[in-house]
Amino acid sequence: MNYIDKREILSEFFQDKGYDLRKFQGFPDNSMVISKALNKEDALNVLDLYYELFIPVLGGDVLYLKQNGILDYTNDNWCIDRLNKETYFQFLKRSIDTSKDYIKNYRHPFLKDSSILFNIVPFDIENYEGQHQLSSQGDCPL
Repeated sequence: MNYIDKREILSEFFQDKGYDLRKFQGFPDNSMVISKALNKEDALNVLDLYYELFIPVLGGDVLYLKQNGILDYTNDNWCIDRLNKETYFQFLKRSIDTSKDYIKNYRHPFLKDSSILFNIVPFDIENYEGQHQLSSQGDCPL
């Protein structure tokens, strides 16, 4: 499956979900960037989709929806770096598992869980795909 196929699958998944963060993050409306603040259920579902598409996650940010409908950052986040000698597939699995654990266990001391949203940052497959071939050990160096 190539980048275009993956992009179409992700675009379809995100179509009616979450809050579009492109303007919030300074991207123009016509940007090809997909950046969404998702509720817990949708965030966990997109992590399953990233795993199926072999897209590791680099981390994410936690946002909340204010009573006036405006989004804001909680200043909480998580980050996942690839470990030395970790294969691409080991990194993929660990990044998804770490992200799921963070999202499932996230609690804010002052905010309702229903107002919490997650912006997940996937690995940039557009600039990576096709540049490296899998070795016989299944490793794809990042």
